[in-house]
Amino acid sequence: MRGEQAGKVRTRSKALSSSSIGSPRSNVESVCVLHSGAVDRRRVHGSVQPKVPGAEIVVGTIGPVVGVHVGPGAMGVTWIERAP
Repeated sequence: MRGEQAGKVRTRSKALSSSSIGSPRSNVESVCVLHSGAVDRRRVHGSVQPKVPGAEIVVGTIGPVVGVHVGPGAMGVTWIERAP
């Protein structure tokens, strides 16, 4: 199992318009949208869902240790792909 950074986006509008997952993927097992009080988290969930058919999508909050570093309103998307 390996982890790779899909990319970095520096503005919120660019991040919301270019979901990290990119083009549709059928090999994604589950997706997690993590946030620290982001009001637009449902928008991200809605944009991710059609790109990962059949994948479980979980929305959760960032814990206090990470939250103190990223601040309020931060959001991240991560996913697990099925083994080949």
